[in-house]
Amino acid sequence: MVGRCSLGRRGAVPRSGWTVAAALLLASIVASPAHATVRYGDIQISGNVQTQELFRIQEHSDTFSAFNPVQQRNTFRLQYEHQLVKDGGNFLQGMAQLPFIRSANLFAYYRFVYDSIYDLAPGPHLEAQDGSHAGKLDQIPRSARHDIAFENVLREFFIDIDLARVPVSLRIGRQQIVWGEALSFRALDSVNGLDLSWHLQQEAGLLGKVGFDELRIPAWTIKALWDIGSVGPVSNSYLEMFDIPFDFQPAYARFEPAPWSIPDRNPFRGGLVIPAGPAFLQACFDDTGNTQPNAAANPDFSNASETGFCPSRDRQRTRIQQGLYGRHDAGDVNQVGGRFGGNAYGVGFTLNYMYRRHLGVDLPGAGAVKAQVGLVNNGLPGQLQIAPHTTLDPITREEHDTIGYVRIPIEWYYPYVHVVGASANYFEEYTSAVWTVEGALTHGMPINTLSPFGNGLKKKDVLLGALNFDRPTWIKWLNRRSTWLIIGQLDFNYIFGHDKIRTGPSPFVQDNGATIALDGDVGLPNSCTIPGQFRSHCDIDELKQFEALTILAATTFYWGGSLAPIGAWISDWGNAPSMAFALGVDYLPSPNVIITPALRIYTNFNRTVDEPWGIGRLSQWDEVQLKLTYQF
Repeated sequence: MVGRCSLGRRGAVPRSGWTVAAALLLASIVASPAHATVRYGDIQISGNVQTQELFRIQEHSDTFSAFNPVQQRNTFRLQYEHQLVKDGGNFLQGMAQLPFIRSANLFAYYRFVYDSIYDLAPGPHLEAQDGSHAGKLDQIPRSARHDIAFENVLREFFIDIDLARVPVSLRIGRQQIVWGEALSFRALDSVNGLDLSWHLQQEAGLLGKVGFDELRIPAWTIKALWDIGSVGPVSNSYLEMFDIPFDFQPAYARFEPAPWSIPDRNPFRGGLVIPAGPAFLQACFDDTGNTQPNAAANPDFSNASETGFCPSRDRQRTRIQQGLYGRHDAGDVNQVGGRFGGNAYGVGFTLNYMYRRHLGVDLPGAGAVKAQVGLVNNGLPGQLQIAPHTTLDPITREEHDTIGYVRIPIEWYYPYVHVVGASANYFEEYTSAVWTVEGALTHGMPINTLSPFGNGLKKKDVLLGALNFDRPTWIKWLNRRSTWLIIGQLDFNYIFGHDKIRTGPSPFVQDNGATIALDGDVGLPNSCTIPGQFRSHCDIDELKQFEALTILAATTFYWGGSLAPIGAWISDWGNAPSMAFALGVDYLPSPNVIITPALRIYTNFNRTVDEPWGIGRLSQWDEVQLKLTYQF
C-alpha cells in the first residue's frame, strides 16, 4: 500500500489523463499478483485503488434523520521506487561508477482522483455551521464542478542521496517535510500547507491510518541531513536543514456548497447586499487589494453583479492559492528552516526554526484575508458606484434590486513569519507509556479581528502545543489475545495580546448610532463577522486567549490482525460541550483488500462556535463512511 500520500493542486484533467490513468490501473492489476508488490531488479512498484462513500446523516440538528451522499471519491495511487546507485557507487547496474555516492534512490508518487458526486450533484440544501442554507451541489457551475471532481498529478518526485565520504544525505525534489510527533494536530508540522478540500481535518488520521500525508501540499525542496553522532551527553545527534526556493503554495480550501472544506458560505460571492437606508447596495470585492478610491482605482464592474468581484484593472489579483508575490520568484517566496535533534539522558528531542510564509487557514486561529473594512467605513463615498441593477445570490437564491455597488478591497495575505519550537519524547517505565511534548511559537501570525477600523487582521504571536501519551494496555474482557493501544493528547492554542470582543455605538454616520463590534479576535470566515450580509441574528463565539482540546483514542487487533477497530473521543473544552465521536474498523478479508466503515458525530447543540480546531464548527456534518481499498 502506498505509504506516502500528499496532496498537490487539483485541476481539470485533460482527455489524455483518463488514458494514462486507465492504462496504469490496468497494468498494475494485471501485472501484479494479489499478494505482492511488483519487483523488477532494482525497481519496486506498489499502490492501491480506493473508493470512499460519505453520507451526511443530519438534517438541521437531528442526527440519523437523513442519508444524503456528499462524496463518492475514487482514487488510484501508484508509487515507483528505483535504486539508482548501490554498492558504493555502482550506478544503474554498472553503467558508471560514482565513488562519491554511497547510494541513491528515486521515489515517485502519482495520484488520480475522480469524485463523481460533483457530476451527480444530488441531495438537498447543505447547511453552514450556523444552520443557514449553504446552497446545493447543482448550484456550482458545471465547469467548476468538473474541475473540483478531478485530480491528475505527479505528487512527489525526489532523489535520496547518501554521500560516501561525509555523513550527509540529501533529498532533492518535490516532497513533503514532516516535523513534529503530535497526533492529528499540527504545531511543528507546518512546513507544507494542507489541502483542506480533501475532507477537512477528518482525514488528519488517528494512529497513522490516513494521516496528514494525504493532505500536505508537496513543494520543490532541497533538504540535507548531517549525521553528527555523539556530542557530549547527546547521542545520535543530527542537523537537518531545508530550502524551498520557489513555488510557495499556501493552504487550500473551499467554501460551501462544495461539501468538504470550510463549513461556511462563501463570503466573496455575487448577490451579497448591504442595507443603505430604504435601498440596497451590492458588495463587490476588489481582490487586488487596491485601497484607492474608485476614481483612481479604475475597477471593473462589468461582471460584479454575477461574480461579486470588481478588480482594479491592470493589477495582480489574489486568490486563496495566490497572494501578492511572485510564486516562482525565489527572491519573493524562498523559505528555509532547520532543526537539531538527538538523545540525552533517555529523552529524544529536537530544536526547530523556520522562516517561511504564513500558510493561511490550516493552522488554529490563523487568518488569511485583508478586508479593508476601515477604508470603506471611513471613506464610503469614495467606494460607491451608482449603477442600479438586480442581483441574485447563488446560494440563498434571493434576488435584490440595488442602487449600485460598494467596492471592498480584499487581499489574500501570506506574510513571512518566524517559527521557533521544540519537541521531546520519553519512555516512562513505571507506566510503560511513551510521553511526547511539542510546541511552536509563531511570531507575527495574522488573526482576524472584528474591529471596523483597519484591514480586518492583526499580527500576533501564537503558541501551539501538544502533550501526548500512548500505552499498550491489556483489557482482557475485550480482547484476550492482543493489547489495546491507548492514546491521549492535550492540544492547546495561546494568543499573546489577545483582544476580547468589544461592542459599542458605531462611530460611522451610515450606521446611525447602531451597536456594532469594535474589536475582538475571531477565527475562520464566520457567517456572523460581516453584519447584515448573512442572517438577521447570529451569536458569535470569539477566539479565546487559551483554548484546549483533548483526544482519547483506542485500537486493537482481532483475528490475527485482520480486524482492527478504533474509537476516538475529541473534546473542545473552551467551547464545551463541543465534541466529536468517531468509530471505525479496518477489516481485511485478504491481505490486499481493506473494508473501512466509520461513523463520525459532532455535537455543539446547534450553536455557532468560533473555535480554532474544526470540531464544533462541524455540527451539521455528522457522517457515515464506507471505504474499500485494494492494495498491491
